[in-house]
Amino acid sequence: MNSMAKDPISLMMDASLRMSPTFLNYQIGSEIELILYHLLKRLKGLYDEVFVISFHDAYHFFVSYVSSVYPDGREVFRPSYLISVNPFLEEVMNPTMVIKVKDPEIIMGRIQSKLLSLNPDNGKKKLFLVLGLDLYGIRYRDELIQMIPMISRMLARERSNVLMAFNVRAFPETVSEIIDSFALNIFRFAVEVKKKAIRRKLTVIRSPFIEYNLRSWYYTITKEGITFELAER
Repeated sequence: MNSMAKDPISLMMDASLRMSPTFLNYQIGSEIELILYHLLKRLKGLYDEVFVISFHDAYHFFVSYVSSVYPDGREVFRPSYLISVNPFLEEVMNPTMVIKVKDPEIIMGRIQSKLLSLNPDNGKKKLFLVLGLDLYGIRYRDELIQMIPMISRMLARERSNVLMAFNVRAFPETVSEIIDSFALNIFRFAVEVKKKAIRRKLTVIRSPFIEYNLRSWYYTITKEGITFELAER
């Protein structure tokens, strides 16, 4: 793939197709839900099956917000399989599997068993979306440090595209650095305040397209779509 002159959504898409997992690190206000909506609209058609692994009702909150902005939001986020870890609200969404424990090894063991029973190695292309690991980590900080490498390695064995959205501002920088060490692609979404201006900003931290690494864009999201403006270095 030619990485020249990519818009940032295409850049994220092509990076995730090259290598995985991809971490979308964000802070509140960056509208990560709507970024994912635009990314999934381009990616879903390339895959036979879409799996969502949701911790602490994160999928419910993502879908509820996106569908309030875009009429087709619920359909874009609709998975083939939904695995809910420690849910409350998502139980009424008829998930494929519900897991109610905090131990990372038990959680990952049950997810792996379910994936094997649902989908043996049949050659289908799979897209995994992991939401709410930050919510899990807020409650179980020590377990989060174990969970990130376990889920990254397990899904990598599936030879699939893996997207993880994670609120890095909820944790100390040392924790965020540990988490990032297991990502092959890292895109950071932040809210930048300068004087009286507040702008959303995307920065490419790591990707296979080295000419774009550490470059940033300001972005604006409306009901009509998303626009990007290249930030000065």
